[in-house]
Amino acid sequence: MVKVKILKTSTGDIVSFEVKGHSNFAEHGQDIVCSGISAVAQTAVLGLNQFINNPPKLKIEEGYLSCSLPGSLTLDERGRANIVLKTMALGMEMIAQSYPQNIRLVWQIVDH
Repeated sequence: MVKVKILKTSTGDIVSFEVKGHSNFAEHGQDIVCSGISAVAQTAVLGLNQFINNPPKLKIEEGYLSCSLPGSLTLDERGRANIVLKTMALGMEMIAQSYPQNIRLVWQIVDH
């Protein structure tokens, strides 16, 4: 199962996300659930790199991706990052609704 953890502030700003594990929906290379999750997560990273000046902190390994926003974002960058990350979260929620045995979405509120 893939676990997607999204950390947000009490005001609703997403500050980081982590994707880990394998969906085990199908064989490696044919797993549409894993491919969908990876595409949504990696597109969010691309969007952040495109629309904010301070790149996010990334860690990418086999079956693992974490992405954390820097604390030094301007108000405008924070708004653009929220659009990208909330869109990513919507994509993950849709995949989780369709494949609940293969992906678990966890929201966590943090003081940031």
